[in-house]
Amino acid sequence: MLIFLVMASLFESALYPLSIITSILFAIVGSIWFLALTGTTITMMAMIGFMILIGVVVNIGIVLIAHVIDLRAAGLPRREAILQAGRDRLRPILMTTLTTLLGMLPLAIGDAQCRRRGRRPGLPPDGAGHHGGLGFSALSRC
Repeated sequence: MLIFLVMASLFESALYPLSIITSILFAIVGSIWFLALTGTTITMMAMIGFMILIGVVVNIGIVLIAHVIDLRAAGLPRREAILQAGRDRLRPILMTTLTTLLGMLPLAIGDAQCRRRGRRPGLPPDGAGHHGGLGFSALSRC
């Protein structure tokens, strides 16, 4: 809700932040789906992965929506502005998505664990949830 209010004041509209919030929904659904597919439980580390995921998805959404707003201000009709913004920002969005996915890959597939008082909590739910959510969100934008 706080993200929505900040973006609504930034864009001076409720429609643009609503589209970004929708992309967050796709990301969370994809993340939960991927965790269920891999048989990974939702732990505190997975929830931290959700928070990282939300930050990346909101950043990607702001890049795309800001360009749509700029193109609309330049005089393009809504449909053409959306299509042109998608073409113009596809490469930066894919670069952000791929670098984030590749950066989280060791965490998602590795056996990274930390020891504390004899317990060994696994870290892969963080990376696995992040991979599923970011991949599904990126595919839903295409």
